[in-house]
Amino acid sequence: MQNEIFSVLLAIVVVFAAGMLLFYERRLGDLRHRHTEDTERLSVCMEELENCGKDLSFWTLQGRETEKSWKNCERKLELAEGALEDCRAQIELLRYPPVFDLPDSQYRFRSGSATLTPDFEAKLRTEVAQKIQEEAERCGCDVVEVVGHTDGQPFKKARETNLDRKLPLELEGRNDGKLRAGSNVELGMTRAVSVARVLLELRDQKKLGTVQHIRPYSAGQLIDAEGQLAKPADVARDAKRRRIEIRVIRDRYGAADR
Repeated sequence: MQNEIFSVLLAIVVVFAAGMLLFYERRLGDLRHRHTEDTERLSVCMEELENCGKDLSFWTLQGRETEKSWKNCERKLELAEGALEDCRAQIELLRYPPVFDLPDSQYRFRSGSATLTPDFEAKLRTEVAQKIQEEAERCGCDVVEVVGHTDGQPFKKARETNLDRKLPLELEGRNDGKLRAGSNVELGMTRAVSVARVLLELRDQKKLGTVQHIRPYSAGQLIDAEGQLAKPADVARDAKRRRIEIRVIRDRYGAADR
């Protein structure tokens, strides 16, 4: 009887042990399966992390390139803004070319004539020539227009003019006599020619920078000291109206002076 009970108990223990063994084998199998899955997931995560690292490196490089490009764009923009300012300055020079006067109070002719005083000619060859050179080079100009202005005082008596014959020769330095003006318009022209003759000499000596052409004109008594049309009744002596006007411009004709 005891042997039978022992056998039954032993059988129960064996069955229980076999069940537990089977349970733990299944558990172990599940753990191995999970381990495999976790290993695969870890591998996938590592691969994704590596890809993220590559993407991060790529976008970091792209960011640096973008920053570099942005800085280049900023530099180009600054250069463009500087060029725009230069263009505006050039446009202003074209719209308002350099103009300055040589007033009678400082640059005198002999009374009623176109003869330069020694002081006037000395200034013309030094300070005036230097100013013309600076203005011409600053605005890229190659023409100097010389305009003679007089006051409205009429000539006391009519006199014969010789400008038709002598004026071209005077401009070329080949005149062998004195110019005789018969009006304020002619007096303004003879004075402009006297100044132009000296400037032509300086141009030939390469002392006027980019200037190639010298062109004399006369405004006579038509323009007052403020640059407005003078009143016909204004015939008084007026030193402010007597002046030489210097205009530094660009050539509009494309032809050299003769």
